[in-house]
Amino acid sequence: MIRKIGAFKFIIFLMLAFLALVVSFFMQEKEVVIPMEGDVVTWRFSPDLITRARLGQRRKHVVIHPEIDNLFYEPEYERFLGQFPIDYIPEQFPAFTVEEAAFFLKQYGEKKHARKSLHPIEFNLMLDGDVSEATDRWGELDSQNQIKIYLVYNRLKVALILAESNVVNKSYNSQDFFENELVDELNLSSKEKINGLDCYLFKDGRGGKRCFGYSRNSSASGFYFYVPVNPESSVLVYSQQTIYGGIEIQWFVSQSNMYRAIEIDAEIWRLLDVWNISPAKK
Repeated sequence: MIRKIGAFKFIIFLMLAFLALVVSFFMQEKEVVIPMEGDVVTWRFSPDLITRARLGQRRKHVVIHPEIDNLFYEPEYERFLGQFPIDYIPEQFPAFTVEEAAFFLKQYGEKKHARKSLHPIEFNLMLDGDVSEATDRWGELDSQNQIKIYLVYNRLKVALILAESNVVNKSYNSQDFFENELVDELNLSSKEKINGLDCYLFKDGRGGKRCFGYSRNSSASGFYFYVPVNPESSVLVYSQQTIYGGIEIQWFVSQSNMYRAIEIDAEIWRLLDVWNISPAKK
């Protein structure tokens, strides 16, 4: 009987040891690799926009709602390029050949990369030589001179596709949206020209104003934003464009710097052009 108990314990021991090896194996497979400052990364937005960049200043993770944060905080999948001065000159890498791009896109489409596409490509810019800590709080600026930028898929194009519209013959850029959808709310006689921006008050007398700016990038139409009544509130700028397969750029800026929007917009497009290594760029 004692021998049977001893043999049973030995079998249990072997099973536990085997399970420990299995767990250890999968833990190694799931080891979290978080890109660090100075690393070179290649991230896909679309076949027409494949960014390759040396990562800049990292940001601090801020926990606001722990129960929700645990579900959505995935640092290994985040695509934050860094925080840079607005006149930053990034390292430029050779563009992919058509064959290299096809191989990369095939790999990127595999399951191990799929979760990355759920996270927007992001980066911050800093005005006037300002230096500050960066955090991952969405839409909340860490400094008055900071701009937080997010690259997402063009919602106007998505809406047209869902409506089964002929997207080939329809435009879905921010200028069309402003002129066809947003301008009806505005008092056109209140137009004010400020640093190249066209700003209007609302017909119904509500506070704040809405502005439109034309982009210096010949491939982009422009951008629009609403200026809140509260001067402490940041401004959210939208730029929906047909280039890069349909892109929407959202960026937050303080009201104290919102009239530099044309300059900021130009610098965002400049950086994307340098970072882009897609063969479509040629």
